[in-house]
Amino acid sequence: MSLLAAIGLAAGIAAVALVLAVGRPIVAALPLFALLATYAGLVLLISQVLVILRIRFPKMPVRPLTGVVFLLSILPAIGVAIPGLPIRFEQLPIPSTAFAALGLAVLRATPPSLADIAVAFVYLGGIALLWLSLSNVYVFHGIKPTMSAGFGQVDLGSRMEIQRRITARFGGVTTRVRLRTDRGGETGLMTRFHLVRIWRDGSILFVVFFALIAILPASFGGVAAGGVRAITVTQTLTFLLGILAMNWAFYERENLWIVLSAAKSPGAYFRGLMLSFAVIGLGMTAAFLALIAFARPTPLPIETLALPIASPIAAAFVATAVLTRVKLKPSAFSFAALGIFFLVSVGGFLGGFAAQAVVVGARGLNGFAPDAQAAVLFGFVIALAALGLRVITRLAASFRL
Repeated sequence: MSLLAAIGLAAGIAAVALVLAVGRPIVAALPLFALLATYAGLVLLISQVLVILRIRFPKMPVRPLTGVVFLLSILPAIGVAIPGLPIRFEQLPIPSTAFAALGLAVLRATPPSLADIAVAFVYLGGIALLWLSLSNVYVFHGIKPTMSAGFGQVDLGSRMEIQRRITARFGGVTTRVRLRTDRGGETGLMTRFHLVRIWRDGSILFVVFFALIAILPASFGGVAAGGVRAITVTQTLTFLLGILAMNWAFYERENLWIVLSAAKSPGAYFRGLMLSFAVIGLGMTAAFLALIAFARPTPLPIETLALPIASPIAAAFVATAVLTRVKLKPSAFSFAALGIFFLVSVGGFLGGFAAQAVVVGARGLNGFAPDAQAAVLFGFVIALAALGLRVITRLAASFRL
């Protein structure tokens, strides 16, 4: 329920965008949202079942089974990306195909297929029964777990253990990226510092993995769904930046006494934090645009590109501004964490929509060509980034632990 509350806004926006894009009444977003929530519940149940099986039965081949489940979940996207494959993945009786077919029936206002309903019901019911049978299994032998943090937060000891494992397995890769302190100015140094920190603490693995799952299917969507794909990618960008912001608030905030003990203002630190978020968001946007260029010969219009290009800047701005004022406290249910998600998502979308409005307005004035619209978009992004850095500097001056 906590996770649904956190991602419900993105799922609701996705449902509304989908039904409006195909000309359906906004009421149709309700059954579509129910399908999205049900499928999300199925994914969560499968994840917990796999985790319990791996802990309870260490000799069981759970990792290969997890790989098979992941492969089956992305098969429909592969079929869309490569239409010439002889295997028709949409005909396979797997949950992702069944739920996608049911969602398509909602968008087309056609009766759902009984076969798809049966497949979705069988998988959901079977996983739910398996989950119920495993939910009471005591897997932490000799340990009594205690909730010591709020939603989305992990105990610091557990976090350190995760980082030890990541370092042991990927240390040879992460340590190759080094921080040169003798180059660049203060803001550039802090930007590189945060990027290296995010790379070494393992957060980048989650970002890449989640972006791969969300952006890859959206990139290979239909030609007429360019705006919907841009909204889907923007949701991914804002969600991931919200995760990174929440991680900083919980793990890195207490370390700022080192920065605050210096003679200068912590403005450069927070400017670097904002720019690091923006770099990661724009990196995912660049990957999305590269996939779009590969999947379709004609590029997306500037009005569509404005949303995923400007939103990471706005989301990074809002995330950093919130972090200068919000302090997460360990609790059973952290409204501050939900507030970070909400504000980052809304701020990112508002910035993207503002960029779209400026680009569309420029097109209406004297019929600007696409090159001129691109120049207007570039100017808007630069102005937004400059405004964000200026505001962040002022907010950082009064930051207190």
